[in-house]
Amino acid sequence: MGTILDDIYDVIFSPRTALREIAARRELLSACIVFLLSVFIPMWAVFLGLQMGEKSNSLGFIMVFQVIGSIAVWVVGTAIWHLCAELLGGRGSAVGLMTALGFSHFPRIFIVPLWVLATLMPAGISPFFIGISGFIILVWTLSLEVLAISGAYDISRTKAVIVFLAPVLLVIAAVVGLIFMAGSALIQLPLG
Repeated sequence: MGTILDDIYDVIFSPRTALREIAARRELLSACIVFLLSVFIPMWAVFLGLQMGEKSNSLGFIMVFQVIGSIAVWVVGTAIWHLCAELLGGRGSAVGLMTALGFSHFPRIFIVPLWVLATLMPAGISPFFIGISGFIILVWTLSLEVLAISGAYDISRTKAVIVFLAPVLLVIAAVVGLIFMAGSALIQLPLG
């Protein structure tokens, strides 16, 4: 692996090994370039498509918000997953994980040619094709994120899935706990 294009090729065709090596090298600048391209290219295509259909002054604001939000989720997600991975005995660094996660978002770029292909299809098939292709890219990206966690911390895929799902499971547990606490508080209130 040498250049960004070599790394992208390896992530597509040999993701587990590639993401482990990318995490070990910790080339955060390369990861930032790949991550920003995988945010900008699909977003720019959507922006151009919406501009052709209607004039909206809020599209520029939405694009800026999307970029800032994507970067924030990347950074905060890395921090949370790093903590979870270390709690499960993983040995790695947050910078290595952030680097691998940056490359794991590359499949989002394929949304653009798939949407262009969908515009050439009959109207009845086009929405179905967009939905299916979007779902496939989502699953591909999520699986690469799990492989990035696994490779960055040298943990099994099962532990990586647990690390990946831990923040969501903690939020669900907190919400359920709050509901039970609110319910028990309401039961103890006098009725009148």
